[in-house]
Amino acid sequence: HRGRGSKGISGSPRAKKMAGEDEQVVLRRIGVALDADANYVFDWTLKNLVRKGDKIVFMHCEEEPRPVFVGVAPPGLAFAGMPVSTMAVSCEQERHKQVDHYKEFLAPFIYKADQAHVPHEAALLRGDCRDALVDGCKELKIDTLVVGSRGLGAVKRAVLGSVSTYCVHHCHVPVVVVRHSDHTVHKG
Repeated sequence: HRGRGSKGISGSPRAKKMAGEDEQVVLRRIGVALDADANYVFDWTLKNLVRKGDKIVFMHCEEEPRPVFVGVAPPGLAFAGMPVSTMAVSCEQERHKQVDHYKEFLAPFIYKADQAHVPHEAALLRGDCRDALVDGCKELKIDTLVVGSRGLGAVKRAVLGSVSTYCVHHCHVPVVVVRHSDHTVHKG
């Protein structure tokens, strides 16, 4: 008995078809926020959360590269005599560097997911990590978000803000906060 109102896996509006040799149904899209605790968080997710039919979405946040303007510049110029068009090229080059860095950063996670036969995709999010993860969950149709915890004390958490706490309070999906087993809460 599947329970009242249940349509089963194939009839579920959340089930999505994946392209591939063997067509399979994706039951859940699990977003994994990759940061300093990424290895532990991802390993925990594979061991404790991922089931057959799930898809992992690697999510990493980068600050948007922005030129810094100092002083007053004549119209059409940015600073230090560098034309605005050159600044735009510089920002674009910085974005390419970030994407290349992200691909390198992702390689071990992709390898682990492939070894575990878990389908995956990746998203490089831009902007403040808290807002980027919340918005990314909506845009990427994430069903569950997994984030790490740095174990900040109350003062640092109040000053720096906690990404995990923000996500718990603002995400439209369940958020799993994974604390590293070696974490100790830092006082102050």
